[in-house]
Amino acid sequence: MSPYNQLDKAAEDALIARAARHDAAASHQLYHYYHALLAKEAHQRYLAAAGLRDEAEGIAGLAFAEAIAAYDATRGVHFAAFLQHRVKMALYTAFCRLRRYLRRTSHPDQDCTADGSLWDLLPDSAPIPEAQLCRRQQLRQAIHCLTAKEKAVLCLIYLYGLPQTTIAARLHVTRQAISKLHRQSLQKMRQLL
Repeated sequence: MSPYNQLDKAAEDALIARAARHDAAASHQLYHYYHALLAKEAHQRYLAAAGLRDEAEGIAGLAFAEAIAAYDATRGVHFAAFLQHRVKMALYTAFCRLRRYLRRTSHPDQDCTADGSLWDLLPDSAPIPEAQLCRRQQLRQAIHCLTAKEKAVLCLIYLYGLPQTTIAARLHVTRQAISKLHRQSLQKMRQLL
């Protein structure tokens, strides 16, 4: 018989309510009841394989504390099922987050080729500040050459993300007129750049 089945639902709900009000003794007693469940979930193979063995118990403990705060006894769900779901999802989320991080990043010492590290193969993608300033200045000059109506349409489309039908309604013109003005404005800017 598992230790967390020693309380009936009403007594357990009262204990959870006390723990939710930050009663340390109630929290400790609940943790004692559910420690086996937390340990079981924290020692899953997929977590150890991903290198989360050391962090898994802490994640499970945090999920336990969050489950106490989020548990609603009026919904009729037993706390053990609620807790198990919360802990599983917290651990799985940490696992997915780690996998996403590892997929997107690479360690500089990780050998990619026999000649050197992966960092040696990657070009520097950071923009050169002088070139960026020059492009911004050219863009400002091109925008300065536009009419007020062209500037307004481009601003509403690109800065505010409004659809052309909404812009047409605001400016009391047809959508085709906005589309034509948009196309002409971009053409004029391309010629200036």
